Order: sequence, then structure tokens, then C-alpha cells
Amino acid sequence: MSLGKKLVIKSKTEKVREEVKKMSYQYIKPTDEQKKIMQHYRDEYTKLAYELNKLSSSRGMSLALTKLEESAFWLNKSITKND
Repeated sequence: MSLGKKLVIKSKTEKVREEVKKMSYQYIKPTDEQKKIMQHYRDEYTKLAYELNKLSSSRGMSLALTKLEESAFWLNKSITKND
């Protein structure tokens, strides 16, 4: 270690605070182009959900549909936030 440099050790709390600062908890209004993209994928997700609903009901199917919905939410966030 050279004499001119400090060793910086961050606590777990400091790391969490930095991550929270990066997060956006505010509504991000999509542009018209983003709305078109979101609608396209919403339609595709809907088609897939209808197909999945044709299969037998089970705990696994419920989880699959929940994860499909979660995926749609994350996709929308990624489209509007561009992260």
C-alpha cells in the first residue's frame, strides 16, 4: 500500500445507504414510444397467461403466473428507467 492512499472500509450500513440512494421510488412517466413498447409486451404477456391458464391448476402454475406478472412489472421499470 502506498503512503498517499487511504484504505477505505465501508460498513454494511453505508453500503446499503448507497444502494438506496440509487433506487427510484418515484413514478417515472413513460414517453409515448415507451408506452407503445410496454403495450406490445403487455399483449404478449397476456397471450402467454391465457395459454398457461389452459393447463391444469397447481401450486406450480400459480407461482408461474405470479412470476410472469412480476416479470412484466420489472420489464416496465426497465423500459422507463433504462437501467
